[in-house]
Amino acid sequence: MSQLAWTYVDDYGEKYKVGIIHVAPNGHVVVQCNNKIMIIDFNVLKNKTYSFFLGPELCELNVKREKENFSYGLTINQNADTPLNALRKKYRKRDLMWTMLIFSILILSVFVFSYTFLTVL
Repeated sequence: MSQLAWTYVDDYGEKYKVGIIHVAPNGHVVVQCNNKIMIIDFNVLKNKTYSFFLGPELCELNVKREKENFSYGLTINQNADTPLNALRKKYRKRDLMWTMLIFSILILSVFVFSYTFLTVL
């Protein structure tokens, strides 16, 4: 029997304790969050992914078969079409535009200063 737990803290300070219990001989899986059962699945003997929300964040719990053993991972899906990911994309685009603007102003300032300095000499 495999048992593993993760603690995830979201942007608002909310803590989520996610745990998995996987009974390997028959493949029964129980996934819980903050001591409440979220998922029960039977005969999980191959790779499988479970998706669920922790607050506004879409998480994926991966069960991977590796020869005789299993490995487990909890990841944040930042590619799915969720409101939080759309907001992230909007802010990344805004930040990229500001970075390009500031860099352009800096390059232009160096060019103007250099040109002015060289024409004075």
